[in-house]
Amino acid sequence: MEDELEREEFHRWLESWGIVVSGHRIETIKIDDGEKFEVGFVDWANFSANPAYEDPVFLRKVDALLKLGEVVNVGGLRSKGFGMISYRRQDRPKSEKRATKINVIGGIKSPLQ
Repeated sequence: MEDELEREEFHRWLESWGIVVSGHRIETIKIDDGEKFEVGFVDWANFSANPAYEDPVFLRKVDALLKLGEVVNVGGLRSKGFGMISYRRQDRPKSEKRATKINVIGGIKSPLQ
């Protein structure tokens, strides 16, 4: 079981650019149910482990959290279909100086679309 110190260290790693956005294509869309509307996004974002801060223990935690996100969805308005993600990890050979690539496809799946 993880203790508070380990959680704080993980948060510091994330805040110190342990994972960075390495590309994205995001389109906002409006879902209108007749009474009010919500705005979300669809498409993809790539994240990469920063080679200067790469930590295998923390990368395993990110991997586990993203896998969980595929099951439970992320963010707000999940009951309206927001927050669905699809996650794919692409490891690089150790000989390459490029970082581990994480591809997250996010969006909205709603009967209102």
